Amino acid sequence: MLDNHKFLAIAIIVSITGVLALFFYAASISPEEMTIADIGEDDVGSLVRLNGTIRTVKIMQDGSVSCELIDLDSNASIVIYIQPEAYEGLINDEPGGGPTPGDEFQFIGTIEVYQDIFELVVSSGSDIRMLEDASESMVQVHQLLQTPTLFDGMEVRTSGTIEDPYIISDANGTKGMGFDLQEVHENRTYTLACVVFDNDMIGAYGTGSMIEVSGTFQYYTRTGSWQVMMGDENDIFILP
Repeated sequence: MLDNHKFLAIAIIVSITGVLALFFYAASISPEEMTIADIGEDDVGSLVRLNGTIRTVKIMQDGSVSCELIDLDSNASIVIYIQPEAYEGLINDEPGGGPTPGDEFQFIGTIEVYQDIFELVVSSGSDIRMLEDASESMVQVHQLLQTPTLFDGMEVRTSGTIEDPYIISDANGTKGMGFDLQEVHENRTYTLACVVFDNDMIGAYGTGSMIEVSGTFQYYTRTGSWQVMMGDENDIFILP
């Protein structure tokens, strides 16, 4: 029969062994850092960490959220499926902190395949982290115009030189202003239309001014061009 000292020693050994086993198990399931472009069939079932820019967000009736996450360097994308309890946990911790188009986010989840498409399933709000708000992330004019559909509907921030400012008006009077934002990249000139419906902006900026603008990047069917739609004068910043 074991005496009390031997029983205590065995209990301590078992406890230590259990703690070590849990430690090594936790280490073995730590997420793998990956890029979206590298994800393949062999990664299905793996726990991974992905960084990227939110392109679209759709909130489902059951409280789950489906996002498209893109890597702006490779143009690769993946669906992020956030389970209802994970999204609820995120919103409870950071009210108003849900993903929006143009934000940079980091997600940790399991790679799965749904309808022949890779997706990352996120099950905890603690596995979701904003890296940079859309209003803080700079995207160059040439990047927007080289792959415009990637940025469609996103809140973007970009910079360039004002060219050809004009007044927007109708039968009821002046409504705002528009201008072209130009950037020269690798000996090529890129021109992006910008519009703001704010009378206070008219005449404030002339051709040649270097500025930053923030607004929604979208396709305007009437002109057949991509443009940035700004809200008011707070969305334009003069550069030194």
